[in-house]
Amino acid sequence: MYIDAPGHLSGFLMEYNATHAMVFNTKDRLLKRGLITHDPTIRLELAARYYFDHLKPPNRRELPYNAHFQFFAAGRPNPTVYARSWAVSPGENLPVEVREKYKGKVWAPYLGLINDKNGMFERRFGKGGRGSIRVLYVNRPDEVFELDRVDNLEYDFWAPDRPAPWHQPTVSMYYDAFPSREIAPYNNDYARFALCVRDKADNLAHDEKALGSTEKCSLLVSPRFGAIRILIATENPGYTIHMNYTAAKEIKIEPPLPTKVVDNGNDVEVTTRFVFEHDHFEKEWSRGLSNWEDRKEGVQSKVYFYNMYLGKVRIPNYSAIHIIKLVENLRKDCYERMKTDPINVIVKVRPLKNFLEMCMKHPDNELYVVKTVVDVEYVD
Repeated sequence: MYIDAPGHLSGFLMEYNATHAMVFNTKDRLLKRGLITHDPTIRLELAARYYFDHLKPPNRRELPYNAHFQFFAAGRPNPTVYARSWAVSPGENLPVEVREKYKGKVWAPYLGLINDKNGMFERRFGKGGRGSIRVLYVNRPDEVFELDRVDNLEYDFWAPDRPAPWHQPTVSMYYDAFPSREIAPYNNDYARFALCVRDKADNLAHDEKALGSTEKCSLLVSPRFGAIRILIATENPGYTIHMNYTAAKEIKIEPPLPTKVVDNGNDVEVTTRFVFEHDHFEKEWSRGLSNWEDRKEGVQSKVYFYNMYLGKVRIPNYSAIHIIKLVENLRKDCYERMKTDPINVIVKVRPLKNFLEMCMKHPDNELYVVKTVVDVEYVD
């Protein structure tokens, strides 16, 4: 359960042999493998943090005390790598299908999803509980770490930028100031998620004199970096983990959101949801008006939400009005619900027709737009 990272490798050393090193990177929660190209007589220490560069001696980087995780090795003559951190378990208030999907798992924000096969975490901390854990590095096909024990170490249990995958309201959200895309990634940097939105597009950077350059390319869209070209054939649609503006390495993963090809293979459509917040849709003065010709003057001219897999998404004015009407009708029909009970809006989203130009103009520009409003429903 690792990815190959040629040329540059950084993270905590999990294992190594005469030719390869395996490191775990807590930033993107990935296990990475790279070639060892330095003097093999240089002694490496398991669980230490290293930077490996091609044909250069390994650079060990000591970190100050970290309040969220610690790696250490124990046992002789063949040490085992362990990590301490904290985790959360799925709560009872999740939809049935979500609870089933993540049954027997816990989320460690700095280590990823971990199997709780024997239910030790839930027995100790309960459903939706938070607690400290110790894990053992195993590197199996379906898991990097195995839950070894739970204990009472104190953590601040705070990682708002690393939400649990079952925590739907954090997948899509609003911002007063939306995150900008990065415009200067490091070489071999990771975008983590990207969606192939065009499998055959003109390669605007094509150079017939350059080895490997092709007239056609696939186009990916990442919330972190925006539009990225890839010169390797990519099935459409498909989410990938890849590196930098010209993708050098990609791994197909299961779509985190329902995704399908539409318009005879010329476009992709993603189904997602966000929690309705009236203030982002309409000014307060117009909400009591019954005449929509007058009321639409109070609808915000620009409405957006942010999705962790797609980035900034535009909601057209006519869709915003439709959403407001659906929400108000739902509240009338469900009179037993509180007016403050959260409501999910389910939408189908597509890339903007000019997403490439929008990406090149400014890193704050949205690249997706709501195409269809599917339904609204209370968050259960």
